[in-house]
Amino acid sequence: MKTGLLVLAAAALLNIPPAWADDLAGVWKLDKTPVELRFAPCEEAICGLIEMSARLQADPDARDIKNPIPALRSRRLKGLAMLDQLRPAAKGWKGRVYLPGSGATYDVEVRRLDVDHLTATGCMAPLLCQTSP
Repeated sequence: MKTGLLVLAAAALLNIPPAWADDLAGVWKLDKTPVELRFAPCEEAICGLIEMSARLQADPDARDIKNPIPALRSRRLKGLAMLDQLRPAAKGWKGRVYLPGSGATYDVEVRRLDVDHLTATGCMAPLLCQTSP
């Protein structure tokens, strides 16, 4: 398993160069948390799907109860896209991060630090951003 640093807590792919997919392929553990994300193709981008979290450890059937859309609150957390719409950018990937603990969604930029580590910057607005160490 690869380990990664992310704040806030992303074969053949449709129109995505294989090298880009290889960079994020597999399961990444979020540093200092029990959160694990499996990166996989979704539509014409790549997504980070929740494999494990503190809520899933306590309740393997945990649901997306804080989703602002009532019809989506019954979705299971396992397999839910926490990072989505990730596409290549100048220094990594840009997309969206969904935080099931709050039901909020933000813009995110994910960068690869080295073979085992990712960092991410999430922004609520252009001047309201936070970056992982």
